[in-house]
Amino acid sequence: MKLTSIKRQFTLSMFSQAYSQSVTIGAQLLVLPLMLWLWGAEHYGVWLLVSTLPTYLTMSDLGFAQVSGNDMTMRVSREDIDGAVVVNQTAWLMNACVSALLLVVSAAFALFFPIAHVFNVPQQLGEGIGLCAFLLACSVILSLTFGVVGSAMRAVGKYWLIISTHATARAFDALLLVGSAAAGGGLVSAAALMLTARVILFVTASALFYRHYGQFRPSIARADRRLLREMIAPSLSYMSYTVSNSVNIQGTSIIVGILLGPAAVVVVSSIRTLTGMGRMCASVVIHSLEPIFAHLAGLGARETQKRNFQFLIGAALAGCAVYGIGMFVWGEAFLAFWTRGVVVDQGALFRLMVMSSITEIIWFTLQTPYVSTNRHSVFAVYFLVFSIVSIVSLVVFLNLSSIVVVGIASLFLHLSTLIITLVLMRSNKAF
Repeated sequence: MKLTSIKRQFTLSMFSQAYSQSVTIGAQLLVLPLMLWLWGAEHYGVWLLVSTLPTYLTMSDLGFAQVSGNDMTMRVSREDIDGAVVVNQTAWLMNACVSALLLVVSAAFALFFPIAHVFNVPQQLGEGIGLCAFLLACSVILSLTFGVVGSAMRAVGKYWLIISTHATARAFDALLLVGSAAAGGGLVSAAALMLTARVILFVTASALFYRHYGQFRPSIARADRRLLREMIAPSLSYMSYTVSNSVNIQGTSIIVGILLGPAAVVVVSSIRTLTGMGRMCASVVIHSLEPIFAHLAGLGARETQKRNFQFLIGAALAGCAVYGIGMFVWGEAFLAFWTRGVVVDQGALFRLMVMSSITEIIWFTLQTPYVSTNRHSVFAVYFLVFSIVSIVSLVVFLNLSSIVVVGIASLFLHLSTLIITLVLMRSNKAF
């Protein structure tokens, strides 16, 4: 089997991650003001609320795609191709079971859960809201399935392909959302167009990959149930990251929407989006190095791993300095301009979210070699615990204080995670 060299893997991953983050940042910068203009704050706030609900489905694969991808990468690096195929087919078995269950649950939710009533959606904006949620759920389920394809891509040095495909899907999401709104469409038409685009993109990328790596085609013939049980523990712990992020990102939007209304969701979402750009830029380097760490771990190249880790830490600290200065000096003025004057006079929340983002970048960087080699369990559990404490605090205090509580809760979460990461690293050496 022909594998991509480490240097080429890193270069291609950097370009694909840069493309991915450019799409994310570009879409976020352009979509929000356009949608506020086309739909207005309340209508767009309803879309943000509905689109957050299906994201909770991302935790349903139990982190299996990530963990199986790490395992396959380490096996392929030591030329255990047969073992990698077994891992991949085990992941397909897991995905088939989960996807079937999710389709049933999503359909039942869309039919019977009173979404419009719970989120106080005006009657004229609530039409088709259940169908919209179901279509968006199908998009998430499709992405989970493509994640299994991506674990094989990652193992053979094609990590760039899955990153580029997902980025292109997000680009189409943004274009189709704005295009649908401009054409007079509503929630359902936008969600339907997004799902159609994802089907075409994911099927095309999978077909191109399997032409050259046919041994990883979808199958459960060699799925190993014993291996499945062994992978459950690291998968569940990795899922803690997904659960935590969902709780604190989508969960915050839902809580703010219920307690303060859709317009307040736009305020929180726009500030979080702008201040989160530092984390997005940092992930270009971090995610590019993740498969490299897994590959080097399979080879037992400890010294090379240490050098890469030192480079990663240095890059993260330099990036945090540039990001922090830029945000504190120009961030609030840009926020007012970007949101067309909708989000102003939110300086305290903005500054707290900037500090939260810087803290997240640092702990995210420090945990990279552990996550890349499936040694992340303790870190992930602590992050989940802090996430639960943070979101409970938000529920308790949001009604008693101002929207600034969102920033305080976020900073508490990431500062606590950084402290425990430093403590755990002293007793759990990276290499």
